[in-house]
Amino acid sequence: MSLIVVASAGLNLPRELLAHCQIEETPQKIVVDGTYHDIREIGSYAAFKAVVEQARTPPHALGSSAAEYVAVFNELVKRTDRILIVTGTRKLLGSYDAAVVATRILGSTHKHVEARVFDTALVELGAGLIAAYCGAAARARPDLDPGAIARAGEALARASMQLCLPSEGSLSRSGRFDLARSLWQSVPDGTPVIGMKDGELRNVAVTASHAEAADKALELLQRRYEPNTSLWLTVSYGDEIAPAHALLARLRRLFDVRYVLSRRLNPMAYLLMGPSALCITAHPTSAMKLSVKLPEV
Repeated sequence: MSLIVVASAGLNLPRELLAHCQIEETPQKIVVDGTYHDIREIGSYAAFKAVVEQARTPPHALGSSAAEYVAVFNELVKRTDRILIVTGTRKLLGSYDAAVVATRILGSTHKHVEARVFDTALVELGAGLIAAYCGAAARARPDLDPGAIARAGEALARASMQLCLPSEGSLSRSGRFDLARSLWQSVPDGTPVIGMKDGELRNVAVTASHAEAADKALELLQRRYEPNTSLWLTVSYGDEIAPAHALLARLRRLFDVRYVLSRRLNPMAYLLMGPSALCITAHPTSAMKLSVKLPEV
């Protein structure tokens, strides 16, 4: 029986990759005045943003719960005896801890099932591509156990670099989204470049404008990776795709870009970062211990 990867909807993978990599998805929700909104079912971002801005109390996000993981596991054990759960950083939401609890419950009832959880220390689509890499590896190498694929995923995650450029005047500045208060230091004048450091979102630079933030992000990537380094890239964007295309064009001139996954921000990231936000993750192919190929989507 083939190993199956489980990942949260917060990792923002498109339907095509979920199907190709045979990934099972668990929910992620945003709670607004006691109403639960599954991020997969939010249609218009503008309409949802209006709901959040009119909320009586600051909304909050919920990662996948232990009960939700257990429900998925109970179905998966009918098809497999090997499960790998890939999560976004444990320091942001509770999905990692919930998955660990769920695997313990699974172990007490299905002792023959091998389950492993690993934290990418990344967020959103950057973590999603790690999940896709693991899923594709499991599909290509059905002989591999969860530990081997998790170690390969962890190696790639450690070598990756994730940077986010929030909008000027984004919702996070208004304090309407309570999660944002602890994520990064506010910048009253200027636009920060947010980087992942040990699984935490931190200001790594402050610039005068959003355009300068993109320049700084490219500079930081060039400090990390040599010219023409072979990379897989993810780029997430808000309301406009044109800035993402422009950024990708610049990245292609600097690096040997082998694969690109470009997608609109998930609703939670959109609320935190704002409508003109961009998030980039670079994944060096030299850190890929397993040979996989993903379809263009």
